[in-house]
Amino acid sequence: MQSRNHFGELAQATMVQRAMAHGLRVADPFGNNDPFDYLVGTAQRFWRVQVKGSRSALYNNTYQVNVGHQTGQLPDRRAIPYTAEEIDFLAVWLADEDTWYIIPVDIVEGRVGLSFHARLNPKFGRWMPYFEAWDLLKQTGEKIVLPEDEPNARSPRRYWGRGGGRNKG
Repeated sequence: MQSRNHFGELAQATMVQRAMAHGLRVADPFGNNDPFDYLVGTAQRFWRVQVKGSRSALYNNTYQVNVGHQTGQLPDRRAIPYTAEEIDFLAVWLADEDTWYIIPVDIVEGRVGLSFHARLNPKFGRWMPYFEAWDLLKQTGEKIVLPEDEPNARSPRRYWGRGGGRNKG
């Protein structure tokens, strides 16, 4: 069984590979002093991205992902949510399904945990607009344009075709 640190490093390495496969540039900040793991984007604009992940689904076909960061020392240690002053996006990896959710931090404001439905579960959940949404990291403006704000945006229901694959149209 992998340690928590080893799994975190695997999630980060997988995110770098996937982002680059989508034509994105990835920069690793020096040191461990920033609340984000990577700067990801294009030559015109980089976004601060924090990588999170979950190894496997629970008994009810949902993944639980801790998306806060720890503060304080034991026994007073607690999770606190990320803010827009710290990061721009969460990149969430569901390892068993090898799928990613690219979620703007404003969408999860105030949360330290998220639940994701497994791909084959008929209740795909509120995070479907962010499923494999790598194009969000290609935006060059100052403000993030969310999938539902785009003209002619695909409905979250159109992301899935028969057999669980992603529709391209």
